[in-house]
Amino acid sequence: MIERLSLNSLKFFYYVARYESVTVAAEKLFVTQSAVSKQLKNLEQALGLVLFVREARKLSLTSEGEVLFECCQQVFQQIDQCLLQLQQHSKVQKNLILSCEPTLAMKWLIPRLAQFKQLYPEFEVSLLTAGGEVDFQQQGIDLALRRNDFVWGEEVYSEKIADEQMLAVRAKNDRVATTQVFISKSRPQLW
Repeated sequence: MIERLSLNSLKFFYYVARYESVTVAAEKLFVTQSAVSKQLKNLEQALGLVLFVREARKLSLTSEGEVLFECCQQVFQQIDQCLLQLQQHSKVQKNLILSCEPTLAMKWLIPRLAQFKQLYPEFEVSLLTAGGEVDFQQQGIDLALRRNDFVWGEEVYSEKIADEQMLAVRAKNDRVATTQVFISKSRPQLW
């Protein structure tokens, strides 16, 4: 039987029953009175029931109409709640916690964040500037941009995004001996 019913005709019925007026229902639905009347007639024919008692300028529900109206109230309220929930769910911001070394963040990442935000507006990016190894779980980090100076282990997925060149630069007239050994606390194997 449901295949023969139009959700639109149930909606029109609901508005007429709620406001007890074809005129008011038509105004609320932004349609003509004749469109509302036609939908009601089609619904009554499809159900094989009389839903309204039509008296001079007054419309009242039959007992069958009251049963259908109560059902429509519940169903349309559930649909409204479902749609509201879906809208709220789609608007939920997803927080992406990103850890990046300070220089890389300043020179490369930050200039690209505006474009990322345009492409993925549902993400709110929190940027942590730090270097060194990352404990993703303990620090709550989703993504890290690092030099590949560490053994990450199999539980961490990594993807190379660029090569890096490290140079020692000095002024031509600087008298510092060129045999001086450079030592890095953070990257001792580099030199």
